[in-house]
Amino acid sequence: KKLYVLLNQFFKKAKKTHLIKHNPLDPIDSPQPKKYEAQSMKVSEFNKLIEVAKQNDYFMYVFITTILYTGLRKSEALALSWNEIDFDNKTLEVKRRLVVKYKGGSILENETKNKSSKRKIKISDKLISLLKQYRKWQLENRLYLGEDYVGDEINLIFCRADGKRLSPNSVNKMMKKLNKKAGLPYKSQIHILRHTFATINVNSKIGPEIVQKMLGHSTVATTIDIFYHHDPEMQNEAVKNLDETIQI
Repeated sequence: KKLYVLLNQFFKKAKKTHLIKHNPLDPIDSPQPKKYEAQSMKVSEFNKLIEVAKQNDYFMYVFITTILYTGLRKSEALALSWNEIDFDNKTLEVKRRLVVKYKGGSILENETKNKSSKRKIKISDKLISLLKQYRKWQLENRLYLGEDYVGDEINLIFCRADGKRLSPNSVNKMMKKLNKKAGLPYKSQIHILRHTFATINVNSKIGPEIVQKMLGHSTVATTIDIFYHHDPEMQNEAVKNLDETIQI
């Protein structure tokens, strides 16, 4: 689809400037890609994942829970600083992202995926309590390492034990191990946690525009078309309402 659009613009311009007589794409219909529907975890699945992570990997337990509570992208979570958590006002601010660098490693970008991705998100009391416990754990580890603790200039929340930035690929590997241990059919797919956040909220009748803002999407259509996973059981209320309204 993208190649078609690009080439079509190219040939139209070439025809307009008399470089060619005919646009070779005129008789060809534009490709229509299949609608992408992201996967989402069931309640029993993400609860099992959380349980296994809590027992085996405290870092991933907090990381997974944070994404499930906020809908952050993996790159946003890995770039999150303690300075962006406001415990008093119960908010979290997304300002940057950490992405894989060409030929290995990672780089912090002071840019988000799009303009709407820079946002403030309300966080729950449960998540605040967990993050405070995790911060204490992180500080204790820092004291234990002493001079071996390297750290990062922006005081990252989710980092290596020595404070250095984590590679997004290494987090994928950790997620893959947890999924396997939990007996879940997913490979790494940390992004599925973001999909699950969206689905939980939409199915709980939270307005799509609210979910859109929390996810940092540019349009509500993206939230609904890609991240909304309809539960057939949700139709029961609609069917009941129809029965009560229509007289036959």
